[in-house]
Amino acid sequence: MFKKIVALFLILFLLNPLPITESSMLTSMAKVREYSPSNGFTYDTDENKLLDTQTLRVHFINVGQGDAILLQTPKGYNILVDTGPKKSANMLLNYLKNIQVSSLDLLVITHPDFDHIGGIPSLLEKVPVKKILDSGKAHTTLTFIQYKQYVWNNIVPVQYAKEKMKLKIDPDLEIKVLNSGSEEKENNNASIVLHVTYKDMKFLLMGDTEEAEEKRLSRKYNLGSTILKVAHHGSNSSSTTAFLNDVQPKIAVISAGRNNDFNHPHSPVVSRLLDSGADIYNTAESGSIVFTTDGELLFVNVRPWLYANQKPQEAEKSVVITDLDVKEEMVTLENKSSETVDMTDWKLVSKKGYQTFDFPKNYKLGAGETVYIGSGAQKQHIKKYLHWLSDHLWNNKGDKAQLYNNKGELIDEFEDIVKED
Repeated sequence: MFKKIVALFLILFLLNPLPITESSMLTSMAKVREYSPSNGFTYDTDENKLLDTQTLRVHFINVGQGDAILLQTPKGYNILVDTGPKKSANMLLNYLKNIQVSSLDLLVITHPDFDHIGGIPSLLEKVPVKKILDSGKAHTTLTFIQYKQYVWNNIVPVQYAKEKMKLKIDPDLEIKVLNSGSEEKENNNASIVLHVTYKDMKFLLMGDTEEAEEKRLSRKYNLGSTILKVAHHGSNSSSTTAFLNDVQPKIAVISAGRNNDFNHPHSPVVSRLLDSGADIYNTAESGSIVFTTDGELLFVNVRPWLYANQKPQEAEKSVVITDLDVKEEMVTLENKSSETVDMTDWKLVSKKGYQTFDFPKNYKLGAGETVYIGSGAQKQHIKKYLHWLSDHLWNNKGDKAQLYNNKGELIDEFEDIVKED
């Protein structure tokens, strides 16, 4: 009898195999589960809810200081927006290979800057591209000339973007061009801007557009979006307060390189994004960031880099910040509860320095215990001590420390106000 039951299960399994690619990818992305971020918009849902539905995946690929965004549509089409710089071409190719993307239905070149088109020659050598959508903005750089030469050699059809045109790739998606290039516009403001809508979810991909173009778009279109790809890698030339008020993003994504020469993202932009109520993701801090949605639920593979303003959660004040000394570069935490607290995936944030400390895996703070978290060149010889950075990170004119639990909830905050002499 037992053998018959086993045989029956085996037959059912063979007739209805598991969707390996879909489920394995979603499972690998399940590093964070069910938390309500500061803006009250719930994402990071249980990935199993998405298994039986058609999904849109948007990959903000880590290519260092540059942009490369892959859209995998519900009907299975692949659209790549920009290719990053030349030195990151192998990173892009390896990423596409790892997620089994062997061809592209459309390659969008937002504008001819090297950090957006540098990977094209390597890409066209390795990955078949059916069509290219170009901004129409010409450039005299060697990178742009190489791009045009490779397009010619590989006989790839090129279409030039026009404002208000709709890209008919997948009938389930609406992809609208809000801005296209022209000779009258400077390179950045000639960027192709795409507004991608899938049911309730909207993605606004801003290229490298700057303040003047933001104002024009705000006057002309309804820019409201769930996820904003922050323009120009977080440069202060973009993402004005007025523009963010129009977009009202729940999530902002910055594509930038770690320790880049431009100091992107700029601090004023980060402040404006946080004040707008958007949680911020940053490829420089998190690597590639992948959003998966069925048009209603949204799942993301990593936690935000920074959370928007929110009030501390009174219900979970077991661990509190008892002191912050910005000049001595030291934060003191204490577990005031009667139980040990597992602080895996908790975060400590420097509000003005925009630095984040991730607590080690399986780090536990016992009942009544105190831990000191320091930074600077000299490590402290204290029993319960964690070293953050070798650099000085706290603002010596005053700063605020914020403590988040593994659900992304703000647990406590402590401000050190330095009085001027």
